[in-house]
Amino acid sequence: MPRSKVKRKKTKVGLFVGTLLTTLGVFLGVFVVAAAGFNFLATGGANSSTGPDGTRQATASEQPRIGFIQNLLPIQRQEPKRSFALILGVDDDGTRTDTMIVAAFDPVTTEITLVSLPRDSRVIMPPERANQIRELGGWVPADNAMKLNEVHSYAQLGSKDLAAPFAKAQVEDILGIEIDYYVRVDLDAFKFLVDQIGGVHFNVPMRMYYHDPTQNLLIDLQPGLQLLNGQQALNMVRFRGYPGGDDFARMRTQQDFIRAFVNQAMDVDSIMQNIPAFIGATLMYVDTDFGLTDIPGYLPYLTSFNPGNITSYTLPHSHTQRINGQDFVILNEAAVREMVEELFMGRTEAVVDIPSDGLRIQVLNGGGVSGLARYAQDLLELNGFTDTVIGDYQGVRADQTRIFVSRRGMGSDIRDILKNSTVIFDPAIDPRYDIVVVIGRLGLD
Repeated sequence: MPRSKVKRKKTKVGLFVGTLLTTLGVFLGVFVVAAAGFNFLATGGANSSTGPDGTRQATASEQPRIGFIQNLLPIQRQEPKRSFALILGVDDDGTRTDTMIVAAFDPVTTEITLVSLPRDSRVIMPPERANQIRELGGWVPADNAMKLNEVHSYAQLGSKDLAAPFAKAQVEDILGIEIDYYVRVDLDAFKFLVDQIGGVHFNVPMRMYYHDPTQNLLIDLQPGLQLLNGQQALNMVRFRGYPGGDDFARMRTQQDFIRAFVNQAMDVDSIMQNIPAFIGATLMYVDTDFGLTDIPGYLPYLTSFNPGNITSYTLPHSHTQRINGQDFVILNEAAVREMVEELFMGRTEAVVDIPSDGLRIQVLNGGGVSGLARYAQDLLELNGFTDTVIGDYQGVRADQTRIFVSRRGMGSDIRDILKNSTVIFDPAIDPRYDIVVVIGRLGLD
């Protein structure tokens, strides 16, 4: 797809201080927790109080010390701008990228937008990068076609120094934006940070069991709300045994875990208490081009950060296709461009309501009570929405009914019919449907 990128001067690899280290949560380290760690070092961790809204407030004696440190650093203050980071969660040998997420931080709204990238997305590596790998003794398929998560491993065959930058460049090609930073984290960091905060309370969406003696791997989790330790959380987000091999369900579980992690870990006082552990884990587990001089730019946003400002999406795809014996996800380039413009470029347009009659609607029972989907289907058909199918939801359950729509403006008439419901724009829903309704635990009363 066409690219229109404005190049900026890159920062050099530097010390990543005080980062929240986890495969799924490290984006917060790039944009928020790095500032917390720097703040801790600059102030000695003292002179703070809690405001009436529960956020940490810097005292008068703290502010000059932060300013003093900022003035010592060789950095020129700039106008606020959106920042982008590519999060790479790598496997045990540091070769494959098991998780890929683009995080965008808007300093005006303090919102963080996460876009999960399907790892099986079919991409074509540009000839100049593929030839560079070959010249260094590595191997790339003759047609330069590969899965997105293979870019990192093929580049590493040429040189370890190329792996993360080439993965970042490939994602830039897909999205048509320039990504400021990459953050590559291994699995040990994930386990370490979950254990460090005392575990994460999370509603495991389904029975998860997988045993592979050759890898000494056992995943054995029961469904339901529970306190997950680091190893259990890692097993859950790596689990691939969803019905039909649905990797998108896996990505939704990862996104839901992000929100649960943030709600429990992003209390600023908690961050301050764990700064020594964060710093130690950073030095052991993280590779990034986010530098020490980048940190002061994010300091002003620390105390105003709200975990509720995190939204997550999945890159839109049109279908899956088997090519040369491999199953690929084929991205929907038009929908990708629309998502980038809306989420990353701040495009705003008036949203016109789109009637739901004639649209393809799927209704899923996510409430745990038999018959809810059928009851909702009957309500919709009584109101003229006849193109509906029903089923059971396999993802993370929520109290409210969620109405996932593929285009903005859809779903408002369904929301008026189904109580306790909210409309969520997600262009990456199952392409067979325009609207997917997931009935919540509160039902339809």
